[in-house]
Amino acid sequence: MKSLLKTVQMQFKLMTTTKSFLLGMSINFVYVFITYMYYVINSMGHDISTVVSPSAVFPLNTGSAFFDVYINIVPFLVVLPFSMSYLTDKNNCALPMIQSRSSVGIYYTAKSIVCFLGGGLVFIIPMIVSVCLNTITFPASGITPFGDLFDMNFDLFISGANIVLPTIWKGLWLPRLFIFSPEMYAILFSILFSLFAGVLSLFTFSVSLVIKRFKILLFLPAYLFITLTNTLDSLFYNGNNFMSYKIFQYVTVNAQFGKNPLFLAVVVMLLLSISVVLIIRQAHIDQLD
Repeated sequence: MKSLLKTVQMQFKLMTTTKSFLLGMSINFVYVFITYMYYVINSMGHDISTVVSPSAVFPLNTGSAFFDVYINIVPFLVVLPFSMSYLTDKNNCALPMIQSRSSVGIYYTAKSIVCFLGGGLVFIIPMIVSVCLNTITFPASGITPFGDLFDMNFDLFISGANIVLPTIWKGLWLPRLFIFSPEMYAILFSILFSLFAGVLSLFTFSVSLVIKRFKILLFLPAYLFITLTNTLDSLFYNGNNFMSYKIFQYVTVNAQFGKNPLFLAVVVMLLLSISVVLIIRQAHIDQLD
């Protein structure tokens, strides 16, 4: 256990000093800052009652400015923190030396843990900073991403009572929490989104154990997987009992109907299972060499 913790600490320290990790963090901070400044500038000179609330400025709200651009680069951002580290060790001929300091199993376990943590950290830190900035800057005006909080039809919208398409999954997830504290709601989805990003980062790392060459190819696995789920949304459209297959809709703030929590769980378990199998396979190969 001590050896594993020591290896995790070493790998984590190494990750936080890499240019790719800093680049991923910087891109997320740039997105947060641009979104923040866009709404600050647009709110200048307006009556406070007409200024949007912090929840509308939250960068993971699908209705916020620039979200559509940002979400398309997320599958590439998850690669940056540490998913290429195995290929870096291999190309630098450092793999045997690092593995000999602990063991093959500890090496891959530590890599997996740090890869997951790194994939989440580059997202959650900027998003939490965004929540703090938005809460300090913007008034609790009641103008949310889903309409005016004080509108008589607001409850209908977030509960999904206005949805006519047949589906058993309607309305906003955890609507009572959103009404009670939009800030806590934003923090919850920051964590959820970051955890999923960590899983994608780990998945990409596991694929690197198979590719073993051409780092540029590691930008494809997460992107292709997200593209596949988006394609399923069109292929399996069912007017009788609609379900959304767009996985990013499950980990961002929106009132999209048809979000089955079981689908999110299945996707996460699938990604983790593939990752574990590929990592164990490579560890076994290295032990035989």
